[in-house]
Amino acid sequence: MLTVLLLLFLCLVTASASDSIYGVICTDTIPINYSNRAILEPVLGVGGRFRLKWCTEVRKDINKWKLDLSYTSVKPEDCNAEYFGVRASLPLHSSFKQNITKDIENCTIYVCLTAILDAIFGPKCYYIDTQQYIDSKQYIINIWTSRQYQYVEENRDFTMKQVNQSKPLVTYQPDGEDAVLVWQLSIPASTYSVKLTCGEPVDVACSSASETQVRCRARAPPGDCCAEFTHDAPWKSLSFVPHTFSYNFTHKGMANELPVPPQQASQWWWAAGALALALLLALLALLLLRAARAGTERENTLRMWIDDISKRWQRAGNARAAERLVLLYARDCAHATRAARTLAQLLQRVTDCDVRTLTPHICRRWQRAGNARVAERLVLLYARDCAHATRAARTLAQLLQRVTDCDVVDLYAPETLAGAAPAGGAWLRALLARAGTRVLLLQSPALALYCARLLPAADGSPTLEAPLLGGRMAWRAPHAADSLLLLALRLLADSAHGEPLPYKKYFVAMTAGLQHDDAVPALTPQRRYRLPHAAATLLRDLSPDPALDPLRDPAARHLLEQYKEAMEDFRQYTVDHPNYLFEDLVVE
Repeated sequence: MLTVLLLLFLCLVTASASDSIYGVICTDTIPINYSNRAILEPVLGVGGRFRLKWCTEVRKDINKWKLDLSYTSVKPEDCNAEYFGVRASLPLHSSFKQNITKDIENCTIYVCLTAILDAIFGPKCYYIDTQQYIDSKQYIINIWTSRQYQYVEENRDFTMKQVNQSKPLVTYQPDGEDAVLVWQLSIPASTYSVKLTCGEPVDVACSSASETQVRCRARAPPGDCCAEFTHDAPWKSLSFVPHTFSYNFTHKGMANELPVPPQQASQWWWAAGALALALLLALLALLLLRAARAGTERENTLRMWIDDISKRWQRAGNARAAERLVLLYARDCAHATRAARTLAQLLQRVTDCDVRTLTPHICRRWQRAGNARVAERLVLLYARDCAHATRAARTLAQLLQRVTDCDVVDLYAPETLAGAAPAGGAWLRALLARAGTRVLLLQSPALALYCARLLPAADGSPTLEAPLLGGRMAWRAPHAADSLLLLALRLLADSAHGEPLPYKKYFVAMTAGLQHDDAVPALTPQRRYRLPHAAATLLRDLSPDPALDPLRDPAARHLLEQYKEAMEDFRQYTVDHPNYLFEDLVVE
């Protein structure tokens, strides 16, 4: 039995240590900045680790992917092809050749190849030379080639000196007959191999405890041993960095003091295994019985509590109808949060009132000077636009949800339309008039065109410069939320001046680099957030506690990077297609 468990453990460890650093993503569309360009993107939380991403059209006859990554020291403004030329001869940093025949066979339109590259240090200028090609026994044909330069800023947590002095710290731990080695590395371990010799080669199983720690275990005989760790990552092309390390140690394997005949030892193992199995079954039965009793007690307590609440609600309903029940609970793990939300649904059904859930930290953080009301919702207003702008708006909604801890209402979200379907106008008026509602207006050329009047140019086509009397822009493909957007803008124009502190309720953002007019000029004219550059300032002003950094959360920082990427794609798309809006908008 022990032998079976040990073999199972070795299989699991070996499998976890064989993850590939290469990946393939099949897609129908690719961002503009990834089109046939290989780009290095830093991996958050892992020093010196970058992800290489290269998107191209699919060619089913391609079977090889090759990369040569070189580096040099120049100023950032000189890191380009004009300074070095199209092909440069620089010191080699990383290289690999990968077979991708089976990986791309399911892709139909575009494919994005990815690779994890470690030991990327700065400040350096990196030259990325990568190809996809056909390699047969008779010929080699290059199909796709990408050659460009990319500057990597200095990372004080991972420097060239650290790479040069990347000697691991090894710890030996005897565990009975097993020898356990823990390798603490300076460079992340992506692909590696470990060999162990104790007079003769010994099988060893390793797993990555973290990006820079590898734990190995082997059943080795007592005596002098030598372990050898080898990095097999692409960065082993660096000439000045060692990628193979040796460690000598004396294994203190435990041996039995009294020799036991083989047959008797086998019988002892079977007896010990049977006893352990019996104890395990008895413990499992005891745990199941205890869990069943505890579950019954919890269920009875919950039923009694809900019945008591129902009776209290019925008595209170004789004097005055209860409208809202606030369920206050502390944030916990995902299971506890799911249980609290399920309880809220149950209370909603029993009490027939509006059940709201609040956590204590939301109540405390949303208490603002001069305004003790709790902010519950943030309404995000924007006009329909191209796919890049829509992606940016939805990413911003996720980011706001993460930072503000309140419900973000997107008029174009399906769940919002479902809630507003019975009476959209009344629902929107009540939402905007509510004390705990804030409004963020994202202004863009599409919003300005949709709400403005246009004049025809000399050739009869509409222009952005002059208004056309009697004409209004409308979308060729109507959407149910378009009318809600126009109603929201009219309500803001009519009622915003009546707010005692409008700058605490209304926030206006503009798209940097694009010219457009204000859709609601009288709405808090004191400040305009130019996105994405002022995104951090906007998040701080909307966060419950402006004194805290809203981007201290790694997930929020990741969403912000995605938002900036989408906004850059949107800006580039408007430059490449200056009249794209007139493909979707018509004059009524």
